[in-house]
Amino acid sequence: MVYTYTWTAVDNCGNDRVVSRTVSIVDNAGPVFTGNPQTSYQFECGSSYATPAPSATDNCSEVVSVTSNDGPINYSGNCAGTFARTWTATDACGNSSTLVVLISIIDTTAPVLAGCPSDIVLDCASEAPAAANVTANDACDNNVDLEFDEFWIGDTPAPGSIEDCKLKTAVLPANNPCGYPADWGVALFNMPVAPINYRYYSIVDGSWIRYADRVEVTLHIQPVQLPGQVATNGGWDVSMTFDNGSSAAEWFNGVHGFKADCGGVAANANEWEYFILQSGATMTGWGAFEGSSLSLSHAPVNQYFGYQLGAGANNYNAAEEGFGGWFNYSGSFRPSAGAALSNVAGAGDVCVERDCCPRYEIRRQWTATDCAGNSSTCIQTISWSHSVATSGNAGSNVASNYAVESGRVASITAQPNPANNNTLFTFRAANTAKTSVEIYDMTGKKVADVFVGSVEAGAEYRVDFNVSNLATGVYTYRLTNGSEVKIERLIISK
Repeated sequence: MVYTYTWTAVDNCGNDRVVSRTVSIVDNAGPVFTGNPQTSYQFECGSSYATPAPSATDNCSEVVSVTSNDGPINYSGNCAGTFARTWTATDACGNSSTLVVLISIIDTTAPVLAGCPSDIVLDCASEAPAAANVTANDACDNNVDLEFDEFWIGDTPAPGSIEDCKLKTAVLPANNPCGYPADWGVALFNMPVAPINYRYYSIVDGSWIRYADRVEVTLHIQPVQLPGQVATNGGWDVSMTFDNGSSAAEWFNGVHGFKADCGGVAANANEWEYFILQSGATMTGWGAFEGSSLSLSHAPVNQYFGYQLGAGANNYNAAEEGFGGWFNYSGSFRPSAGAALSNVAGAGDVCVERDCCPRYEIRRQWTATDCAGNSSTCIQTISWSHSVATSGNAGSNVASNYAVESGRVASITAQPNPANNNTLFTFRAANTAKTSVEIYDMTGKKVADVFVGSVEAGAEYRVDFNVSNLATGVYTYRLTNGSEVKIERLIISK
């Protein structure tokens, strides 16, 4: 900008003289940022990273233009990074000043999982569905690490088995056509019935395990106590192996038939499977019967009848999973501790029901981890129940009244205890409900989740848990099952 100043001098005679001077004003200074502007900001990854424009003034210009330009993001390898935002203030003369603001990007937000399935309870005969297609996305990481794990918790099937079922004592039909004195699962008909019932036995525990080439049956049985008779703490361990069975079409070939005891249910004989008891079957005494030993063989010897499996096949009641057949036995029997062994022989019968409902649950877990180490997890539990009439439902967090009806209480143990590496948590549930097993330190802070999922009332669950990352000290572990809470002490010693 140029200014011209003129001075005029006039004397008394009217003469004048003019003098001019030119003044040039220049602007070489840029604007000044005012208000002590902020020079650093921190944002969560994926946000807009917007910052307020700083204010600037100029000694020559009333209007100052302020613009910004962002440099490249310099990532540090864990989803975090920084970049420079340069603000430029320009006056009317083109003079400019800059202000550099450092933008820091952090990532504290876990990935988001989509498609997480709900818990389901299936009918006993249903198979677990295929694992759901769970996906993960993250505002910072386009390549989220998604890990899938599946755990079987509880009484899992025997390795390599086709079927793994529990066996239980059959229940007398309402009309009791055979006139039996009580429910029984195994009978030794040539044995005495007094003063202890040596003839009829109930099943304390039993299993049916089927493989591709055989069926293995084991029973832990004790005498049925009849009214007025003496009880005994003794019984038999039964071990039987069968061939892998024949269909009715294969069995009824002119050589075989089916057995129908007094009042037996034979309506489904053409739908049953038939089995032959293999050599090597035994009954071994335990408790008061310690030292007793029986050898078992298929009866009849000509194998006209087989062991029968199917609806009503135990010829005892109409159980859908009935199993039964005859055998011959011989060996030695000691009726009580200290008594002499005596030789015994006779005919016997197995008459049981199967319960093939899975006694375990499947826990499926999806864990997504982004490049900053943030993680999200979703868990699905799949269990089975006799009470489910459909292929599945969304599950329930409501405890059943099983505990009230049965008098059961929740229980949990940890072995070994003290532990330094792994310890096995074994627990039983009083309620069919959502259940958790957690470990707490002595300040009350939770340090580990051992188990979270739905459980069946009365079922036993086992979880082998690694505690090696816990410091030496005293902890508590807590089982929460519906309204039941059990707290025990765990010692970590290294």
